[in-house]
Amino acid sequence: MKYLYWFSLGLIGLWFIRIPVFWLLGLEFSDVEFQFNYSISWLFILPISVFLTITRFFKNGARPQQLVRVLINHFLLSLMSIVLVFISIFGGFCNRYETAILYQSKIDDTRISTTEFGCGAYDSDPPQTEIRKIKPLNKYLIRTRKCDTTNLNPNIYQKSPPMAKSTSKGKSTSFKKQKKYQAGA
Repeated sequence: MKYLYWFSLGLIGLWFIRIPVFWLLGLEFSDVEFQFNYSISWLFILPISVFLTITRFFKNGARPQQLVRVLINHFLLSLMSIVLVFISIFGGFCNRYETAILYQSKIDDTRISTTEFGCGAYDSDPPQTEIRKIKPLNKYLIRTRKCDTTNLNPNIYQKSPPMAKSTSKGKSTSFKKQKKYQAGA
């Protein structure tokens, strides 16, 4: 029971820590579909974790009134966690999409792309266009940051061919899909 309590607290902590860590390190999910599945999984994990922290209060000497109060408090906390997860899912409607690859690194999979950031139905403004340096970390995560192309090292970056466009509408594409598209596959 003790391990279940600490495991539940760890999961709750992970959920709250992910947001500032992603923001500070410039991390994003590489695929919108994976981001959505990640959010949906937390829709179940977070309320269950909050509710499982109740295991700490089941003792042989606990009074029934105390247990009822703890049960009600944990049930309300679980409901609040569902609301928090829903807010984070709806916040996920705002996404950044690559529209064209401008430069590619000769050393690794890093690329410099024009990106558009918009919030879909929540946003009536046109998408914000930026030039960003995108480095894939693994299959699921990328690191992105704003980039100035005026002082790029030509020994590291080469201009991308004009056909290196985004291959999908409404879904960000991975670098492997971009390479496949450039090769004519």
